[in-house]
Amino acid sequence: MSKFEELVEKAKENVQRMFDERGEILPMWHAQTVDGEDLILATPLGDADQKELLSQALKLFFQEKGVVRYVFMTETWFKAVKEGETMFSGDVRHQPDKKEAVMLVGEDRDTGASVMVQLEIDRSKGKAVLLPASKSYDGMTGRFTNMFGEPTQH
Repeated sequence: MSKFEELVEKAKENVQRMFDERGEILPMWHAQTVDGEDLILATPLGDADQKELLSQALKLFFQEKGVVRYVFMTETWFKAVKEGETMFSGDVRHQPDKKEAVMLVGEDRDTGASVMVQLEIDRSKGKAVLLPASKSYDGMTGRFTNMFGEPTQH
């Protein structure tokens, strides 16, 4: 198992433990430097402009600290689009059949590896529970991806 895969597995275990204890996940980052130092950062998220500023600041911070891999963890909404269904437009938060999930997005600077792990939140039995993970290794876009690249506006 690569160092990046180990970091992703460790993040999944920590997310599961924290979610079981608190029933929620606050936005946070687990980053590793070229020297093997682990950095844990809590980053509250605001509006779109604040998120953009945070993204740019973290890119500079990662560069200064020599970060070589990271996993970003946050709660999110998503909508599953069924085969043959038209993709919706607009903000997913306004979709009546949206679902909740904990999402982990990670990248490794040196290998180019990236991963997105989604753990759906099930609240149907009163206490929130994380369902088994699903993974996607490509097609990742968004403000908190490509954290080793040039600053970009999303």
